[in-house]
Amino acid sequence: MTRLKIDMHVHTYYSDSTASVEEVIQEAKNKGLDGVAITDHDTLEGAEVAMGIQNDLIIVPGEEIKTDKGEILAFGIREPIPEELPLEEAIHRVHLQNGLVFVPHPTVPFFGKLNESEMRDLPIDGLEVFSSISPLA
Repeated sequence: MTRLKIDMHVHTYYSDSTASVEEVIQEAKNKGLDGVAITDHDTLEGAEVAMGIQNDLIIVPGEEIKTDKGEILAFGIREPIPEELPLEEAIHRVHLQNGLVFVPHPTVPFFGKLNESEMRDLPIDGLEVFSSISPLA
C-alpha cells in the first residue's frame, strides 16, 4: 500500500495568504510532502499556476467556496464555482465536475456553520478534521 502525505487545504496569495505558489511548492518539498491541494478562496488561479510548474509534487486543483451556509472545499474541479450559491447547489455543481466536496474546519468556532446532523444529510464526500486554525484544547 502506498501512503501519500498531501496537505489538502493550502492557500496562496491568490486569496488570503502571503505565500506565492512557488513558495508553497518549495515548502511542501521541504516538509517532505508528496503533494498539496491548492484551495484558494473563490478562485482556481493558484491551482492553475501550480499545475503549470514542472515539479514532482502531486497538485490537486481545488477551491474554497463561500456558500450561503458557510464554506466548502472542492477538489478536482477545473471550472470555478460561483460564491454565495445555496450550499446544495454549490455541492451539486462540484459533483457535476466529478469533484469531491469536503467541509473545512467544521469544529472551529465562527467558521463551522453546519451542525453534525446537517452535515450527515448533505451529499458531502468528507470532512477536514484538523486545520491550522483548529483549537488545540
